[in-house]
Amino acid sequence: FVDQWASGALPPLRSEAPRREPYAKGEMPDLGTVGARARALDSLLGDVYAQSSRGSVASRRKCATRLLALWGETAYPIEARKVLKLGAALKAGRYRSAGAVLGQWRVDNERLGFPTSAQAHRALADAARACERGLGPPRKAMALDMLSFERLPAGTEAWHSRAPVAPRNALVLGAFFMMRELELSTLRAAHVTVFAGRLPRVRVYLPATKTDPAAKGVSRTLCCLCEGG
Repeated sequence: FVDQWASGALPPLRSEAPRREPYAKGEMPDLGTVGARARALDSLLGDVYAQSSRGSVASRRKCATRLLALWGETAYPIEARKVLKLGAALKAGRYRSAGAVLGQWRVDNERLGFPTSAQAHRALADAARACERGLGPPRKAMALDMLSFERLPAGTEAWHSRAPVAPRNALVLGAFFMMRELELSTLRAAHVTVFAGRLPRVRVYLPATKTDPAAKGVSRTLCCLCEGG
């Protein structure tokens, strides 16, 4: 079943969704011009992060730069004294994402070619621990009441111009297979197969997921567990 989709191109169904390129063998690229080389580099660097992650990455970078500016400091290179100042600002602002901001800052510092000293590494760990102390658990989404799905309209008309067709069915499928919203957005109707019989089964093929950047795809099957028909 998976081989049926293994080589087919699957363009994204929305701008930030993962994609799958058509199967192709490697060939020597044409890098004979400055423009071609620039486009090749842009393509490489553009895929370091998934499209859905780029906004949060940019937000973390902006946060670190703005908070350090309050101390009159530039973001790079990282120094232990800057780490303490950024950590203090994050803690004063009660940022729940302090660890992510500090981690992104360190990664970007290394990508720019700046070394991170042992003192700075220790300061980063200390700052992250201090910022997280006493924050409590994160606020999570409410649980889905799956038994309420049957009360939703079962028509195929989308509820919004950018929403899927047959929205009730999309919600049921996403909930029972515990999909991320982005994963659900990559599905085509042809990726779902229903098998009748004494124990009906539903098989879903996920062409690309957040944990599958190579878009190799994987199938999952759920069987009916209802007793007495």
